[in-house]
Amino acid sequence: MKYLLLTLIFLTTSCSSYKWYKGNTNAHSLITGDGDSSPKNIVQWYHDQQYNFLVISEKNIFLKTNKIKHPDKTRQDFILIPGQELVHPQGIHTTAINTKKLIPGNVAGKTKAEGIQNQAYAVTENGGIAILNHPNHKYILTPKDTQEVQNLDFMEIFSNHWQKSNFSEYHLDHPTEEIWWDRLLSKGHKTYGVASDNSYIFQKENSQALNPGRGWIMVKAKELTPQNIVSAMKSGNFYSSTGVHLKDYRIHNNKIIVNVDIEKTKIELANPILREGKKSPGNSSGFLIELIGQNGQLLKSTRSSRAEFKLIYNSPYYRVKVTHYQNHPERGHEAFFAWTQPYFKNSSSK
Repeated sequence: MKYLLLTLIFLTTSCSSYKWYKGNTNAHSLITGDGDSSPKNIVQWYHDQQYNFLVISEKNIFLKTNKIKHPDKTRQDFILIPGQELVHPQGIHTTAINTKKLIPGNVAGKTKAEGIQNQAYAVTENGGIAILNHPNHKYILTPKDTQEVQNLDFMEIFSNHWQKSNFSEYHLDHPTEEIWWDRLLSKGHKTYGVASDNSYIFQKENSQALNPGRGWIMVKAKELTPQNIVSAMKSGNFYSSTGVHLKDYRIHNNKIIVNVDIEKTKIELANPILREGKKSPGNSSGFLIELIGQNGQLLKSTRSSRAEFKLIYNSPYYRVKVTHYQNHPERGHEAFFAWTQPYFKNSSSK
């Protein structure tokens, strides 16, 4: 029933009462020790860049959002959502979103899988949602560690810049995050993919620094409140992006319908924020929309800004990846992405 409900949610959210909200779930200030800016300045940056919500995720520190100074003229469509990053000595990092108090990051775990599991449980028991952050960070985790975890609801599939994820697509223990994600989905996990900034550096731009503005999620919710944003995320009613905007994504009559917002994508990629697309062979430009199934198998694709895919394939789940290719005068051929969340055909997922 819960996956039938997911389908109905996508259909319902096509109505005008729901809106897309842009947000970042992973940002750090100088309070963490690695950042270079105050919480106030970080809030100012995301506010001025037209984000709608932000989680300042300090490491094992919980900041009360009502204590963080907002811009003098804060837009009505901008909010802070409380949270933190739980950091375990084993190197496991989990963002807690919409929690009410500090949660110790050093929860017990004899194995890395237990550490991930216990962090996730600690967050959900405190009323929040948990995102496993940058799983490829420093080669600490492997897909096997996450396959043993129950209710691994969210995982970062993009974290700030591509140089951080320079792993082989065919490496058994350290594949790219997207392949890691497909392995989890293929094992029956109902895991949603999140793109984030994991931002620390706001004072100086560098393509390989942890600058803001490179990865985010677009959540479709009825109202801009922490509860509504979290509820929509739990339902998979969001997509992740490094630059591509969607007008519509829904499931209707056993079809997935995707429509790219060409104008918003153009405006986004014209923004002078310092970011790079993923290096890509070739020199073509435009959009590619792909339907992906079990084990990351490409089921169908179209070189277009709109697609309708019939769900007629032998796969337990479907997801869509939208790529925008462009030629940059200095960086060469590069790609920017949007990833929709998986749609499951049955309710057997973990």
